[in-house]
Amino acid sequence: MEENQRRKAFYEQFGLPAPAIEQLERVKKTFDTKQMQESVERLTAASTAREAYLQLREKLQEDEDGWKMLLCQLEAVELCRENYRKQGIGEKIFVDTMRCFSRFIRECYEMSGRFAFDRGWWTWRQLCMSLFRLGDWSASFAPGKESGSSACTSRRMPTFHRRRWTARSGKSAVLCSGIFHSGQLRRWCVTPGCCRLRCGRC
Repeated sequence: MEENQRRKAFYEQFGLPAPAIEQLERVKKTFDTKQMQESVERLTAASTAREAYLQLREKLQEDEDGWKMLLCQLEAVELCRENYRKQGIGEKIFVDTMRCFSRFIRECYEMSGRFAFDRGWWTWRQLCMSLFRLGDWSASFAPGKESGSSACTSRRMPTFHRRRWTARSGKSAVLCSGIFHSGQLRRWCVTPGCCRLRCGRC
């Protein structure tokens, strides 16, 4: 019972809608994510995340509405939290970023009338720390000079985007973009003249 309560609190922290949590609990009774552990762990590394997602998709062919994939990726979220801590990235940024799961589930419901997870092909980017979110803004890292390095340990400058989701067309429109001045997401600002956000260093 304690494990069920811990898991429910974990889901609620990221804003998963109640019908999705109920469905995850039902699937959890017959599906053990431990058999996918190797792929789950590889989701959290930038060099292996995409391949790990494809492996999971192959293994989970009978996955109605994507709940098994979501369970696996939520297991990776717990591993990813420790990676954030090691890099000194704040808990709020972590939670804002991982709320992508609830956002995508709700968007699926708005467009199709059913709760489902159909964005596993995208969310491995958040899990391997290649894509971050702060409120309405998203930051993605561009390839750097140091090959094989992770998003936060390399000398890469992340590109900062603000996007507005258009549910009707299924597309997003870039409103503004800039460049972080700092590799640490706790201390950021965008390029002067790009928009009104400032950190005092511009």
